[in-house]
Amino acid sequence: SKVASIKFNRPRFFNCIDGSIITPTAAFLSNMLSKGGTNLLTIEGSDYKNKNHSFTTGGDLLMGWNIIDRKEKTDTISMEERLYLVNIYRTQHYLHKLGKEMNVISLMDGLAMGSGVLFGLNSTFSVATERTIWSIPEVTIGGMPDVGVIFHMNRLEDHMGTMLALTGQRMVGTDVVRSGIATHFCRSERIEELKMAIQSLGEHDLNTEEVKKVLDKFHDESIDAEKEAEEKEKLAKLRDITSRIYSSENILDILHNLRTMEDDWSQHQLNLLSKACPLSLRVTLRLIHQLSYSNT
Repeated sequence: SKVASIKFNRPRFFNCIDGSIITPTAAFLSNMLSKGGTNLLTIEGSDYKNKNHSFTTGGDLLMGWNIIDRKEKTDTISMEERLYLVNIYRTQHYLHKLGKEMNVISLMDGLAMGSGVLFGLNSTFSVATERTIWSIPEVTIGGMPDVGVIFHMNRLEDHMGTMLALTGQRMVGTDVVRSGIATHFCRSERIEELKMAIQSLGEHDLNTEEVKKVLDKFHDESIDAEKEAEEKEKLAKLRDITSRIYSSENILDILHNLRTMEDDWSQHQLNLLSKACPLSLRVTLRLIHQLSYSNT
């Protein structure tokens, strides 16, 4: 078949990525690269008894903690753990390369969090639904966003990516599209219809514009045009604020700027930042600005 699909299948654990997911995923993508002949790849999650709707919530935190704990105590790492870490990055490398050869579509229906958001960010197209909850909350658990996530956040306009990386703020539904994270929106009840429509295209040679035309159609039919215009206006005002507040390289300057605003939005931002690890905030902000310098 010229159509391929990946479905994350740990619904009881919100499709978080452990070895049972990442190892076969890396092998599958590697095989696609070496054999060729595929026109289209879809990536989706699974749900548990029609609830716990999740795309993927990223790396398995318990497994990650065990790897770090063992390394600190014994200065060792097992071959299985090493393979897990290598495949995390190898998978995204393969996905990026495949995106240059075919259309890759991520259907982000449900939770999309942590390093799992990279599957959408590295796809040709990514589709959000009203059930999509997108977040990179690593700073709240003493970590920092994946280097690949930092790469993409650095490319969001008006320092929106900096705000999302530092606060772990959740983006829901159409906000995910408006912020530039997803390319399209589709109502969840029409996701299966959309999947069938784009997969049927893949059985013959096609270009990106053909896929985009189908996605545009479902997008236009899924949104409220009048409400969308209002929300875009709100987003424009928000971008103006984030471009001023989050442009600083110093987290203390950002906190000071937020405190001087004295409105509901700034208080919410301060509340989110107060829940984050101070060291995580400093390291994340430094990585974002270092990447900015390397791209100039």
